[in-house]
Amino acid sequence: MKRGDVLLVVDSPELSNELARESATLASLDAEVGRQRIVADKARLSARKTQDEAEVTLLGAQRDLQRSERGYALGAISEIDVLRARDAARTAEIRREHAQAEAALESQSVRFDLATHVQALERQRLLVANLQRRVEELSVVSPVDGMVGTVAVIDRAVVAINAPLVTVVDLSRLQVELEVAQSYADDIGIGMPVQVQFGSAEAAMHVVAISPEVIENRVRVRVDFDAAAPSGLRQNQRVNGRLQFETRDNVLLLARGPFIEADGGRVAWVVRDDIATRQTIQLGVSSTTAVEVLQGLQAGDRVVIAGTDLFSDAERVRLR
Repeated sequence: MKRGDVLLVVDSPELSNELARESATLASLDAEVGRQRIVADKARLSARKTQDEAEVTLLGAQRDLQRSERGYALGAISEIDVLRARDAARTAEIRREHAQAEAALESQSVRFDLATHVQALERQRLLVANLQRRVEELSVVSPVDGMVGTVAVIDRAVVAINAPLVTVVDLSRLQVELEVAQSYADDIGIGMPVQVQFGSAEAAMHVVAISPEVIENRVRVRVDFDAAAPSGLRQNQRVNGRLQFETRDNVLLLARGPFIEADGGRVAWVVRDDIATRQTIQLGVSSTTAVEVLQGLQAGDRVVIAGTDLFSDAERVRLR
């Protein structure tokens, strides 16, 4: 499978109903915001109308005052009429100022009311988006390219919150877990090279984690590939691994056997013409399968590595 492929779908009627309910509330709030914008425009228009009417009234009162003052100068009207015209002009001016102030306050009021409704709409939109995300998460998709390892549920089964559903194995990120004897635990370090055998092939790996727990005199060590993982690997596949505590080149090796413990690693029985001859040797470092020969043997020598305890103290033994 590829990354993003749907693995399974969890059905949650409760979550689906909640999403539908909150989506309806969102639509209602959206319509309310639209209506509130219309109300705000009407309120601004009404305030503007009142302000314009006050402005027109003021202009009319000012013209009447001018005519009265000219008539008074010509002696056509009395002083009391002029004073009345002045009072009317002042009254119109005050009404205009109040209309301007009321228009400004009305504009602020409708702006705040509209902002309150918009904020409620945004909160509801975030709530619906979160519910939509949760509903989408009910469709479980593969996070990586790989294959299904295990399925923890059956079809149409009721699952608990945070319960495991399915395991996906990323074949490009496989690691190997080795069990190592406790006696070697103190010598193992992070980054130590490891050779792991997969059937007839080998891969270079390195230690990435060491378990602090000892189980049945063994320590678990997790190793990772130095390069890309070989093809054909499977989860829980059994492999053999070899920790490389030390690497030496051009070393004469001898297969490890009981002869080392039988003679303390100081004697080897070299076979020539079906005759095993006792020969003093000196051994070096050893691994689980081989031992280094420092002195006493040459490349190509045939050596008896098991059953030497039957030779007792003889110097030469004929083999049959």
